Parts: sequence; C-alpha cells; structure tokens
Amino acid sequence: PTLFLATLAEHVNVKSAHRRLIGFARVLVTITFAEDAWRMVTDYAVQVKTMQELVEHGTNIVPSWLTTAMPAISACVQAFGVAAGGF
Repeated sequence: PTLFLATLAEHVNVKSAHRRLIGFARVLVTITFAEDAWRMVTDYAVQVKTMQELVEHGTNIVPSWLTTAMPAISACVQAFGVAAGGF
C-alpha cells in the first residue's frame, strides 16, 4: 500500500483534487436543499399532517399551532440554502 500511495502522490495534485471534491460536495448539498424545498412545497399537506401526528404522539417539540407553518418555514430555509450554495 505504501508504494501505491507514493506513486499516487507523485501523479495527483492533491490540492487540485481537494478543490474539486469540495466543489462536488457543494453541488451535492445544494441539490439536496433544492430537493427538500421542492418536496416541502409539493407535499405541503402531507408535511403538515406528519407534523400534527408528531405533536399528537408527543414526539415533536414544535407547538401544535405552529405545525401548519413549519413546512413553509422549512421550505424557505432550504431555498435559502440553495441560494447560498453557490457562494
């Protein structure tokens, strides 16, 4: 393994590879935020129902009167993450 790593280190620019991996990770996170925001908006009723069920079971720390707004707040946060993802 040591010979392999030494040979690899000679032929690969680690800083360049690191920058590319960071860029790729940023794209993946941004896509995840976009997908989450889209899901919150398109399945809004299901998201509200899920939060209300969590409140009924006592597993949600959000007050029951806030359950209808939480999916919208979450979608806004996710959209902000998408907007900030390019920076």
